[in-house]
Amino acid sequence: MPLNISYKYLQHYSLKPPWVQYLGIFFKPMHDKVYKNIYLKKIIVEEVIKRIPPSVHLFNHNFSPAFDCFVPFCWNGFLVKPFQTYCLSMNETLDHIYSNFSKSVTNRIARAEKRGLFVVENSDISPLVKMMSERKINTSAAGAKFKKLWNYLSSLDACFNIYITDPAKETIYCGGAFIIEKERVIFKASALNYEYKNTGASDLLIWHAIQKVKGMNNIKVFDFAGSMIKNIDNYFRTFGASPVVYYNISKNKLPFIYKIGLKIKGK
Repeated sequence: MPLNISYKYLQHYSLKPPWVQYLGIFFKPMHDKVYKNIYLKKIIVEEVIKRIPPSVHLFNHNFSPAFDCFVPFCWNGFLVKPFQTYCLSMNETLDHIYSNFSKSVTNRIARAEKRGLFVVENSDISPLVKMMSERKINTSAAGAKFKKLWNYLSSLDACFNIYITDPAKETIYCGGAFIIEKERVIFKASALNYEYKNTGASDLLIWHAIQKVKGMNNIKVFDFAGSMIKNIDNYFRTFGASPVVYYNISKNKLPFIYKIGLKIKGK
């Protein structure tokens, strides 16, 4: 289990790293009988929990959907909460995928195409980071980390960016960042110029990304990366994606004075 530990205000803590969807405990494939596999997993998880340094007074991580052995955390006083992402299967035809979009999504895509909006792909993440900063989606520090991550992913050809623009106005309406990870593509970040929220630009961006992903070899899943924010959850759902549950696991042993006003944000 990768475990980052930081220190601030005389306290050690371990929180989900920036721009990481989820981590957790990873197992090698097990080929024994099911009941033996479950037993072994529980022993391993118990041992991992024991290895978390006692000095870590705040623990908050999202665990991969593949992780299915969270009960030992409950036994050891951790709070386990279900979170949700949305995933779209790439095993269907584009026509079938499009037919499962809500009517509002298809109407907005048609509106964007009628306006003559352009789809631009490039490797420059700076315009998107700037838009996220202007919308107060990210701090400058988070934006800098995102740029560093993107430079590394770009060197591996493991990401791509999409922007929706109006060539007549020389304006970027919205942008999106996507990570390629083995057999799935993750919709990692996006931002919209709010002046153009009713143009259908965001819907056109996602539709173009889905078409691009469909044409990529070996990609089986388009992962919306999820959100526990109600409006975002509702929006992702309108693209016909299926919900996938993963778990947020946390424990707060901070002294009372540190808990006042403390709010852990999960995604």
